[in-house]
Amino acid sequence: MFRDRARHEPPLRVWLDVARDLIVTVPREQAHVLMNDLRYALRTIRRTPAFSAAVMLTVALAIAANTAMFTVVNAVLLRPLPFADSHRLVQVAEKNDRLNLPNFGASVLNFVSWREETRAFDQLAAIGFISFNLSGAGEPEQFVGNRISPALLNVLGIAPVAGRGFTDAEEKPGAAVAMIGERLWARRFGGDPSLVGRVITLNSTPVTVVGIAPAALNLFSGGDIYVPLTIDRAKEIRLNHVIFVAGRLKPGVTLQQAQAECDTIAAGMARTYPEMRDWGIHLLTFFETFVTPQLETALLVLLAAVGFVLLIACANIANLLLARATARQKEIAVRTALGASRIRLLRQLLVESVTLSVFGGLGGIIGAVWAVRAINASLPPNPEVHIDATVLAFAVGLTLVTGVVFGMAPASYAAKADVNEMLKSSRGAGPGRGRLRRGLAAAELALATVLLIGAGLLVQTFLNLQGARLGFESSGLLTFQLAPPPARYPVNDKAPLFYRALLDALLAVPGVRSAAVSSGIPFGQGNYTTSPFMTVGPSPLPPDTPVPIDWR
Repeated sequence: MFRDRARHEPPLRVWLDVARDLIVTVPREQAHVLMNDLRYALRTIRRTPAFSAAVMLTVALAIAANTAMFTVVNAVLLRPLPFADSHRLVQVAEKNDRLNLPNFGASVLNFVSWREETRAFDQLAAIGFISFNLSGAGEPEQFVGNRISPALLNVLGIAPVAGRGFTDAEEKPGAAVAMIGERLWARRFGGDPSLVGRVITLNSTPVTVVGIAPAALNLFSGGDIYVPLTIDRAKEIRLNHVIFVAGRLKPGVTLQQAQAECDTIAAGMARTYPEMRDWGIHLLTFFETFVTPQLETALLVLLAAVGFVLLIACANIANLLLARATARQKEIAVRTALGASRIRLLRQLLVESVTLSVFGGLGGIIGAVWAVRAINASLPPNPEVHIDATVLAFAVGLTLVTGVVFGMAPASYAAKADVNEMLKSSRGAGPGRGRLRRGLAAAELALATVLLIGAGLLVQTFLNLQGARLGFESSGLLTFQLAPPPARYPVNDKAPLFYRALLDALLAVPGVRSAAVSSGIPFGQGNYTTSPFMTVGPSPLPPDTPVPIDWR
């Protein structure tokens, strides 16, 4: 027919018709063949339930481990921060090379000076930390909170869930307004929109709720309540490093250009303020702020470890498939003798292995969901760890690749085997198959050895940490935090009396041997800071050597 048309019709039309027929027919035919292969694979799985269950369970465990680990890596390292144009956001930290402090908190007065002098940033905003006692709306409750600059939401590129943010006028002392975090709004107030505009009591002071802050603000401190960072220059100390400063670079300004400007500003401040002579400015991207190099390395090492687990699983399953191919060699020989090509056999065997992998992958995704829930239950809420479209795409792609990887070697070997030899031989592996199985076993042993060595080192490190001397006896020790409202308990008046009464009450509790109070505890939160000191008189240190110390 083609030749007849080629003799009587223009060649271009004939070839266009052929191409059109191929485009329409080939996919349909290939889909039909694929469906036949898939039905045959499902029948094979039903005929060998024990073997199929072993393969699928192995795949499920490996996929679950890799998917759960990738979920954490995606949440911490890959997923963009929930801020607009987050690549332009930086932390403006202080540094002191002499004290070996590369990244340190900023002071309010330095923040004000930077805000007045910088030209590289659209805006700068500061975040302070504070505790709140919320009363007057149900049971009194203590919360972690923040004092924030009115410009913070604009700097981060986020908007309130309801109501408004703070205004520039509310940066001055006397502003009695607050924002409630989205999480607290839903938990304590049931998401009631009428909360905006209502008066609540914070630290015995009535304040008006002007807005609901988005959950993205929790990244900084896990705060639930926000009030304006009021600035009274007369009461601030330039070396009181108690705030976090964030800035948004102007379009086209690089981090290096902004750092050069900040170096100039710091040099000018050192000349103006003698106490600033050893202090400078260090800019960090938000990624560097929230993800330390140690955390990044640990996550990547764990991801590589579960990757090794997947490779070991592939080697195990490939050995199982080779063993099954030995039992099926007569079937493969008959199909070859009836006209099945090597490509056709290879395709059929790969469909079988990918089908097994898909069923195992579905179980692995379900297992990963449970694992992620356990991770969320054991970690702080930020960054949020959940299985999203990226993780699902990773799991699906990994499942398909896994099916091809563990099925390729057995399938290609079976498809290339000699038909006559297989028809004449009894069941048993040939020398080639034996070498392949030994190679897979050697690879599996090598990977397992690497994992075992790494696991042994991790266990040894954990045991060392468990046995490390802390410097105090932790057995039987209970701690808690409280924050008496400063309005009712001034620091220099009623606060000491309150704490003395509290200690007397605790000592009167049966079973309490001793009680104490501190502004901060080892390994815990609290109000403490780092300051330099220098020795006076004879000392093993060189003269005028400052040593940073924590004080409480």
